[in-house]
Amino acid sequence: MVQDGIEAIPEKFRKGNPFNQFTLWFAANLTLADFAIGFIPLLFNLSIFYSLLGIILGTLLGAFVVAAFSSMGPEKGKTQMMISEDTFKGSNFLFSFFQGVSALGWFIVNLILGTMAIITIFKIDFIPVLIIYGIIQLLIAYFGHDYIHKLEKIFSIFLGIMFLYITIFGNLSFKLNYSPDNSIIGLGVLFASAFAYIASWAPYASDYSRFLPGKVSKTKVFIYSFTGSFLSTVWIEILGFMVAIKTLDLNSMEAAFKVSGYFGILVASALALGGIGTNSINIYSSSLSFNAIFKNFKRMKILISVAIISFIIAIIGYFNFYSFYEDFLYLLDYWIMPWAGVIIADYIFVRTGNSKISLLSFIIGLGISIPFMNPGVLFSGPVSNLIGGVDISYFVSFIVSMTTYILLSKKFILSQQSLSHPRP
Repeated sequence: MVQDGIEAIPEKFRKGNPFNQFTLWFAANLTLADFAIGFIPLLFNLSIFYSLLGIILGTLLGAFVVAAFSSMGPEKGKTQMMISEDTFKGSNFLFSFFQGVSALGWFIVNLILGTMAIITIFKIDFIPVLIIYGIIQLLIAYFGHDYIHKLEKIFSIFLGIMFLYITIFGNLSFKLNYSPDNSIIGLGVLFASAFAYIASWAPYASDYSRFLPGKVSKTKVFIYSFTGSFLSTVWIEILGFMVAIKTLDLNSMEAAFKVSGYFGILVASALALGGIGTNSINIYSSSLSFNAIFKNFKRMKILISVAIISFIIAIIGYFNFYSFYEDFLYLLDYWIMPWAGVIIADYIFVRTGNSKISLLSFIIGLGISIPFMNPGVLFSGPVSNLIGGVDISYFVSFIVSMTTYILLSKKFILSQQSLSHPRP
């Protein structure tokens, strides 16, 4: 298709309907990653009320962030990392690199998990399955933006029907098979996990709204992006919770397969198919992010290069690496919220794009949030320890970076005005 790289999309090439944002984000979240979040309540013995509260509130805030970034696409006509470059200027290569690696990492993790779903069903060797499964996703990403939207539109219907059938006829319920203790710590972990999962889409968001005509309603883009991502994510996480309390198995894939007969096969099949839609987005946006660094290279060459690297890592790390790598990805995702705070502050409140202030605000937001972090086995921040191990660093870094950027930018603007109009 025309102009499917990092170039700003001219108005004459703009097309599409804001409703496409609903089908894209609805289908993208019908997958294993958010299904697995539904098993966190079982780990902490949370009651139904606490479980639903953590899932709904965390996803609500995360979907809000995704929708805010998605609504930037029609006005700017740019990928999310090129919009970021408007704010961070020369230092943006750092964030393009972070995003490229993060999206590539999620591609690898989902590639492994999707392969596990397939071999769980068919009991065949993992290497040919992984390669064929990955090539399908690579081909979709190769054809680009329009084909991804078409695929997600199909998947939103097909997978929606599959998961609806499972939900209604899967003999699942909220009957508790364990004794809930309503741990505030568990609620905090669930809330943070649900938020972190959905908010991690933010650095991708305008990649898929940039082709919309500039005159479309940003409010509609926001609403469709929000509802699509929110509804499917909450649904699949609650479905995962129902499977967890039925099987009492913390292994989400094994639990999915245990769900009585062909329903187990149906769940595993739906999750494997959902991985295709999700990973097509991951590998496509990863190539766009690296393309923002290596502007002289064609996106297709970058796409093939990162795909080869991801296949090698996935094969090597299949048996004992993906869980560690998932922890690494969560650690890497700590950059997203202070970055998001600066981008939103600049887009809504300031619009100056001062690179020094942008980078300083990011560093301050990230630095202040470190004591609030608790990324699993890697380390535990002192403030997080005081509140029982709950990680609230995402919210701290977002608020601090946004506030810092607004205050420093206003001070800079006032100083510039003072220099331009000195007092007599």
